Amino acid sequence: LPAFKALYHAWSKQISKEKYSLFTDALQAGINKLSDYYDWTGNSLAHVFAMILNPREKIIHFEKHWSSDLESKKLHIDSAPPHLYSHAKQLTVQRTVCGNVWLNKSLLRELSDGEESISGISSTSADCVPWLEEFSRYNNATDSAPEGMIIVQWWGMNTQQLPVWVVLAWDFLAIIASSVLSERAFSAVRIIISECRNHLKGGITEALQFLKCLLHKDLLFCKPISASVSVRERERSGKAYC
Repeated sequence: LPAFKALYHAWSKQISKEKYSLFTDALQAGINKLSDYYDWTGNSLAHVFAMILNPREKIIHFEKHWSSDLESKKLHIDSAPPHLYSHAKQLTVQRTVCGNVWLNKSLLRELSDGEESISGISSTSADCVPWLEEFSRYNNATDSAPEGMIIVQWWGMNTQQLPVWVVLAWDFLAIIASSVLSERAFSAVRIIISECRNHLKGGITEALQFLKCLLHKDLLFCKPISASVSVRERERSGKAYC
């Protein structure tokens, strides 16, 4: 979501500049597509949780960027899947059968504004949804993952402190494995892709891979050569220059 938003704003600024007038249609098409993907991804519970599960960011993006109309919408969280509680039970978490739970997105902002906190939720709700109490502890914690530590490793170190959210991390962080070629990396730490699936299409994934290569200066293609060098190479290879 942050990457889509940053790219959306960058292209929106460029489209009004005269030097990019020849690319107006292309930029507008790209902006429209990014907008679709942003909305699509924002409506994906798996992607939202994957962002929240980043201990360096938590709910910062939602507090900063989500407008009031989006905050008023609700995330429909179904009863916790059986496999979650089967894992959680092994971690001494009480297994509870609950009905559907509605989590208002505005709650994400209220958690840290000093006026309301997750502790204000009734004990019945907390008992029915054990991850709520842990989320308050996780979100309000001042410590974070050290620089250079991967998120999966951080959650592995916090199995005892946040047992239910660790189980959620096993499921939701695996969403990354369906976006990039990292299935083997996740399999190595026994993280598999569950019923959660990402909604990114091949085109946008490929574009993100090219951006990554560009940022790391590890280009997948050669830099263009001058016309004179190209002519000499063609003459050397015996091909006519057109």
